[in-house]
Amino acid sequence: MNGAPLAVTKPLTLRLLKRMLLFSAAFIVLLAGARAWWEYHVALDSVRDEFEVIKSTKVKSVAASLWGLDKEQLALHVEGIGHFRYISYASVRDASGVVAEVGARRAGGVLDREFPLYALYNGQRQDLGVLHVQADLQAARDQAFSLALRVMVFNAALVLLVAGLLFLLTRGMISRHLSAAAAHFQAFQLGGEHRPLVLDKRPAGDELDVLASAVNAMQDGLAASYAQVLEAQAEARNMARFPQENPNPVLRASAEGVLLKANPASAALLAHLNVSAGQRLPGEYLEVISRALQSGEVQHFEADFGGRVFAFAARPVPEEGFVNLYGMDITRRVRAEEEVRRNVARLQCLVRVLQHRAESVQEFLDYCLSEALTLTESRLGYIYHYSEERREFVLNTWSGEVLRECHVQDAPEHYELDKTGIWGEVVRQGRPIIVNDFAAPHPLKRGQPEGHVQLNNFMSVPVLHEGRIVGVAGVGNKDGSYQDSDVMQLSLLMDACWQVVGRKEAEQDVLNSLHEKEILLKEIHHRVKNNLQIISSLLFLQAEYVVEPLDRAMFEESQKRISAMALVHEELYGSEDLSSVGMAEYVPRLVDRVAASADVAVDVEYDVEDVRLPVTMSIPCGLVLNELVMNAVKHAFRSGRGGQGGRLRVALARDEEQMELTVEDNGPGLPAGFDLESPATLGLTLITSLARQLGGGVSAQSLAAGARFTLRFPLEDK
Repeated sequence: MNGAPLAVTKPLTLRLLKRMLLFSAAFIVLLAGARAWWEYHVALDSVRDEFEVIKSTKVKSVAASLWGLDKEQLALHVEGIGHFRYISYASVRDASGVVAEVGARRAGGVLDREFPLYALYNGQRQDLGVLHVQADLQAARDQAFSLALRVMVFNAALVLLVAGLLFLLTRGMISRHLSAAAAHFQAFQLGGEHRPLVLDKRPAGDELDVLASAVNAMQDGLAASYAQVLEAQAEARNMARFPQENPNPVLRASAEGVLLKANPASAALLAHLNVSAGQRLPGEYLEVISRALQSGEVQHFEADFGGRVFAFAARPVPEEGFVNLYGMDITRRVRAEEEVRRNVARLQCLVRVLQHRAESVQEFLDYCLSEALTLTESRLGYIYHYSEERREFVLNTWSGEVLRECHVQDAPEHYELDKTGIWGEVVRQGRPIIVNDFAAPHPLKRGQPEGHVQLNNFMSVPVLHEGRIVGVAGVGNKDGSYQDSDVMQLSLLMDACWQVVGRKEAEQDVLNSLHEKEILLKEIHHRVKNNLQIISSLLFLQAEYVVEPLDRAMFEESQKRISAMALVHEELYGSEDLSSVGMAEYVPRLVDRVAASADVAVDVEYDVEDVRLPVTMSIPCGLVLNELVMNAVKHAFRSGRGGQGGRLRVALARDEEQMELTVEDNGPGLPAGFDLESPATLGLTLITSLARQLGGGVSAQSLAAGARFTLRFPLEDK
């Protein structure tokens, strides 16, 4: 660094100490003022409390002494009032004047209070005089300010102590290290010898240690950068001085575009341009030279020759009337940029492929082929499936260009591996094949059928899955030549595509399997329903041979129970969900079947929540409902009701994690002594047994007109 070293004129620790003292002094003064104001108001509250004490304890005594004309006692009372803390004057006056007083009466700086003195005589109030009391406010102020002053002095001493300690700690722990770092910075010079910054402290991993590490890293970086700059400057000077040694082309041309000089490295360029010294450069170079001389600014352009790419800078020299053209080989950079572009294109292509929604594997592979053509800049393409067991190719898709230009008659879709030409070498050799001049003779070619699309160049890659060749993808007729990078791009794309194909085929297999299982379950439910219907029909036929009415009723009840179970399987057979039953449709169908057998017309009211129960719950619940409705039909809706119809209410609702089934009728109610725990019939036994099977319970209640049965059981979400 240049110039005299800087000196610290305003130490940071001293400035910190001054500001701490300034802000602390202001804060202490504000605190002391607030404390004085508070103490003064506390004193005022104490004065008012003393006035209240005098009023409640002394006024009556003073009035009694004044009524009794006991002056000695009166003087003692007044003197006692004068001993209160803030009372500076007290006196008693009657009609004749001051009777007793203590202290000196003042006109200002006091708080006055008068208390009337009276006595009751024969039920009437007799005014005797006035007790006058003064409180000294100045004493209260002095006390408040004295206390506030002591607090302020104490706080000031405490602040001075803390500020002094902070000053010493900051100076010892921070300022001296900052000063050392500043001196180190001032001594640092680019190009000179530099030493690392070492602080006089034990490493603790604090901010100062981080600062020292950062300073040393910055010094090393600056030194390295400075060395590189010096090296680059030296190289630039050498190249400017000795263009003959420059490995890149260096040309000098006149304003008219005539080549004046050229270094040896320009030989390939001049041969490409077919120009030698003293001849005019091509028109595109002349345009660049003219722009450079007219604008006075460096012009940049690129040129390709000898399989290399060069970036040129045309630097004008107006005073001499010529332009120097400096070339630099940027082939590696251009190829790297092209590779990055191709990788980005491949990633974008992969993203599009992975996000593409296709209805079938065929549609997806068609889309993959179109993306492959875009990625490899090809016009033609195909995808074949390959079977190792049959050693056979099966055509999956051709590109649209092939379909338009190919005129082969009866082109087969199946090809045996042994009968294929060069495109089958992909499988036979197990590696990609590239032919950039398809018209040239090739030992592996076997000719083409008449009408085959014309090929200029060709590339094909194998598609592998779990180490086996499962397909072949090929592209052709690219404007340029196919490179190894094209092989990698197409192979990666097809690998990703085939993974998606495998997943889609697996998903389709799962869907097919699920569909088959659904068909099987539907058939099972259908057959179970038919078998139950057969059993119900057999019971009906058997009941025709039963003579006793009671026995016939038992057959009919069993038939209805079987119908309730058959109805569950009928609902499952017609539903898309084969694991649960929709109770909103099942309950009305079941109740209507049972209620139709009643002796009287039954009006059924439904309040059924739209809930689905699994088969393990719906069948027991349906049987309980069947028994409850049959019970109402048998006992509540019997004939002889005087033309009165029956009313039945059925409700099914979900209450949090419980299901509640309610069946209510308007019949005669429950008989005396009815007990569900001691069922007398098979129906009631079934009800209690099925309720326990569901993990719940059933209750019965006799109403004013009818009966109500309620089944509650826990709901298990499936």
